Amino acid sequence: MISFFKNYKGSGLIGVLVVIFIVAALVYGGVFFSKNTNVKSPIDAINTLDQAKDDIEEINETTDSRRQTAEEILNKGEEDDIIESEFDEYIITVSNIKAGDNIVSPVVIEGDAVAFENTVIVELRNQEHETMVKEFVTVKSLDIGKSGPFSITLHFDFSSTKEGYVAVYEESAKDGSEVNLVEIPVMFNNLID
Repeated sequence: MISFFKNYKGSGLIGVLVVIFIVAALVYGGVFFSKNTNVKSPIDAINTLDQAKDDIEEINETTDSRRQTAEEILNKGEEDDIIESEFDEYIITVSNIKAGDNIVSPVVIEGDAVAFENTVIVELRNQEHETMVKEFVTVKSLDIGKSGPFSITLHFDFSSTKEGYVAVYEESAKDGSEVNLVEIPVMFNNLID
């Protein structure tokens, strides 16, 4: 017996550690089961685990059902058609600038809008529709999805640009493109006559 421990000293130490680990696990398990009022025995733990699996399966079924419903909605028509139809109620009007107006810096641009997150973009553009001045404006709507006024003052100093556009639009959350664009042709005048 003495020669057994001499030759397998490391193995004996590992065996003792394994026994200590098993005893500790049993003690910890007993404490765990005694503290948890719903789980008092290994059978309760198995039942709780089975219930958790059922709950997870139900959540997955609900998620799959919602995903399938969304896919059906998208498959009823082209995705772009659906996205555009969502914006049918979002409108933008500019009330104080008309086509052909001669505008002077600083210019006040006012209007009404129903806009996603109550935000529109106001730009001054050159004749090639390139942005010269760009500002974001918050629509002062009383409620989401309701029309509200907006107003902004823009400053400009265009030495070579005499003709261009006042543009007001929303930025698509989907791809950043311009949505519900209102573009009014105007004349820019830097000097007050």
